Amino acid sequence: MKDKLKVAFTREFLPIDSGFYDGADLIILERKAFLSLNYKRELGGEDETILTISKFSKGLSAPCFIALKTNNYGQIKRSVAVFERGKLLSISDANLPQESETSSFGYKVVKTALGKIGVAVSKDILSPDCLKALTLCESELIVNLYADVYDFSMQALVPSLSYVYGVPIISCGAHGVIGVTGQGRTEFVCEKNRAVFTTSTKRTAKEVPIRTFSNV
Repeated sequence: MKDKLKVAFTREFLPIDSGFYDGADLIILERKAFLSLNYKRELGGEDETILTISKFSKGLSAPCFIALKTNNYGQIKRSVAVFERGKLLSISDANLPQESETSSFGYKVVKTALGKIGVAVSKDILSPDCLKALTLCESELIVNLYADVYDFSMQALVPSLSYVYGVPIISCGAHGVIGVTGQGRTEFVCEKNRAVFTTSTKRTAKEVPIRTFSNV
């Protein structure tokens, strides 16, 4: 993965010809861009959400991470769909759902042209199991969407998580968007509906001294 990524983040849909995505290495669409995905209606040909997003991403060279509410035959979930050059690579669901929503099981690392990117949906960013699994499965970056967490200051929490697990994190939700390096350094914070920013993904090894004692 490149040491520096140019990220284009927006809560609302902007067409390709707007110029907003020009030169972006990673594109993140949160909340209002594409509201929902109903699997039954998609399979029945009544909806064309996947086709619409596919056409959108086909005109872009960067992978697109898109927050969606999915309806899997009555099971409502918070999800993140990943598209790249017109192809649907993955749909990840939240394991820790909000009230009235259905939980999922397992975490996903998506292999993109950029590299391996782990997906943490909604409150899964608070789960040590999630972050440990994504880190051990060689995620070079973790993208967290739908992060509607009100119990903590995300501007304080996300850098701490990045430092502990040693992986860069981009977190998007009610708090806006935060970009943090694997060393826990905050590189970008914005509460606006859209932003273009650069964040570092360079990994560094940490030396941890271990003392042993002997009776000899």
